Amino acid sequence: MNKQQCFGFVMSRTMSSLTFNLDGPYNWIDNKRVEPVDAGKVGKIENLEPRSGKLLASVPNSGKDEVDRAVQSAKKAFASWSKLTGMERGRILTRAAQLIKDHQEELAKFEVIDNGKPIWEARMDIDTVTASLEFYGGIAASIVGQHVKLADGSFAIISKDPLGVVGGIGKS
Repeated sequence: MNKQQCFGFVMSRTMSSLTFNLDGPYNWIDNKRVEPVDAGKVGKIENLEPRSGKLLASVPNSGKDEVDRAVQSAKKAFASWSKLTGMERGRILTRAAQLIKDHQEELAKFEVIDNGKPIWEARMDIDTVTASLEFYGGIAASIVGQHVKLADGSFAIISKDPLGVVGGIGKS
């Protein structure tokens, strides 16, 4: 059996089928994978392979306590992230895009197994992710302030500075 590791997932190739095991923890806080602090209080999501009904992973939900922990971690990281130049931030986004591109085929196969879509569509989804990261990585250095000429020889300076943490909540 040939095994390959990609982004923390173990993919096994057997004769004609692909399977993969998702080993937790699944949350990423303070630069490491962690279990939710409120695991057990808010239940789990059973992620089943649509083709076979096989359990791929039992993922603990994250609740309010975990969101609070993520926000605190982001606030802590903001101190150093906000000091980076746009160019430096852009390089990080572009590097993330390259890492995903380097593993496009494996990630597309995971997507096929996880939701049953055709491989060509999964590849397009991965392309969309990398294109977004490359786009924002490319414009990060150009998001700067400007000088605006006002009446009587005066001018205003507009500065675009990071203000703080932004969060989004998704529901499946």
